[in-house]
Amino acid sequence: MVDTGEKDTGSRAATADSSESSPGVARAVARVLVIEEERSLLAKVVGTLEGSGLDVFACANVLAARKACRQHRFDLWVLDWVVEGLFADELITVLRTEVQPRPLPPVIVLSRLNEEDTRACLRPDAPIHSVLTRPVDSRRMVETSARILDRSLTWAAY
Repeated sequence: MVDTGEKDTGSRAATADSSESSPGVARAVARVLVIEEERSLLAKVVGTLEGSGLDVFACANVLAARKACRQHRFDLWVLDWVVEGLFADELITVLRTEVQPRPLPPVIVLSRLNEEDTRACLRPDAPIHSVLTRPVDSRRMVETSARILDRSLTWAAY
């Protein structure tokens, strides 16, 4: 299920237990926050990441993403290039306030521009680890996520 923007909460895409891990105890499955306003792309990204074995939270708006960041720790953020008029680096700044004092997780940005042009439009200090060009290639998304998370993920052809 995906947040329609009518509520202030993000929707839990995965069915795994949503409780936080105890301090010092590692979760077996990486947790990913996906923020994307375009429903069809959100569904594709969520399906791809779930299919690779990740625990995915889907948010279609900033308010839902902020709430999700307050309630959960994420190992990776996947952000649309622009959400509700905020560019990815601005969205990271907004979400940073919700995760303090924890460090920010790695970030993947989904953009219609190529990686070089996308990075040129963002602040140089923006903590973006990778840019995936739209339309998003599912295999590349899984490979990029696996590399960032330093895990072996399974790619399920969709």
